[in-house]
Amino acid sequence: MSRRRINVAVVGDKGVGKTSLITSAAQEVFSERPVPVLPPTRFPADFAAGSAEPVDVIAYDTSSRAEDAQGVDETIKAADVIIVCFDAQRRSTLQRLRSDWLPRITHLRAAAPVI
Repeated sequence: MSRRRINVAVVGDKGVGKTSLITSAAQEVFSERPVPVLPPTRFPADFAAGSAEPVDVIAYDTSSRAEDAQGVDETIKAADVIIVCFDAQRRSTLQRLRSDWLPRITHLRAAAPVI
């Protein structure tokens, strides 16, 4: 039986924990000093163990740098699920979720569910 693939785009402002979220979920470790941006990260095979069919979950970390915006847009468009991250201790990141990230995702006509 072939495995279905689910591409997850993880987006948000700089320093909100995108990389840490992916690393913690995929490898069950937390790094105090994560790398700036992870390569596509495959979650363990048992991550979606409750699924009715075999599933590969691949998380795509995204850069916050303005010069990488086009690549972030492509990642959003190709995603099956989009996770928008913010820092609860930095109100500005929640405000940008409303003022920037959600309108950007809507503008790109991403059909994926947004978490």
